[in-house]
Amino acid sequence: MLYQSVPIKFRYKFIDTFKKHPEPYVGIAGSGVLKRIIKFLDRFGIVTIFLPFVLLAICLAMLPDYLLWLILIAIFAHLAVSIIKLFKKKST
Repeated sequence: MLYQSVPIKFRYKFIDTFKKHPEPYVGIAGSGVLKRIIKFLDRFGIVTIFLPFVLLAICLAMLPDYLLWLILIAIFAHLAVSIIKLFKKKST
């Protein structure tokens, strides 16, 4: 799905670099827990499921605080409106 659209050469190069040096990608220097999580996920071959979340965290960390809060408020507002519409649809 997501990784099928990424060129194979770039995909494997990024994954190999992430496995060798996870700290610069995640921004947590010296975190032994993160290294163990990556090794554990790699043991089962599911480290690629973890990488999009890391990339999203990196992108969100680069945003200004006010923009991040606006995004979070918009997500929660959309969720609340969707839940309200769902309950109104069931009651009628």
